[in-house]
Amino acid sequence: MALVNGQDIIHCHDWSSAPVAWTFKDNYVHYGLSKARLVFTIHNLEFGAHFIGKAMQYADKATTVSATLNLSISLTFTQYLIILVIVY
Repeated sequence: MALVNGQDIIHCHDWSSAPVAWTFKDNYVHYGLSKARLVFTIHNLEFGAHFIGKAMQYADKATTVSATLNLSISLTFTQYLIILVIVY
């Protein structure tokens, strides 16, 4: 990963670039890049869900490519929380 000091935003798109999120935060932020912020855009939840989930833990901001996908993600997360409450 070749970054120059002074980078403001690192923008990752979907599962294929998701490893950049944790690689940057775990390995490169210590090289004078601590001011850079990471944005992660979700395009499709059908592929690489594990990578997307992990990248979201490291992202400073998250976006989706459409309002429909945003709603779908919100509903899925809400359903997950309801399941957690019922189980525990």
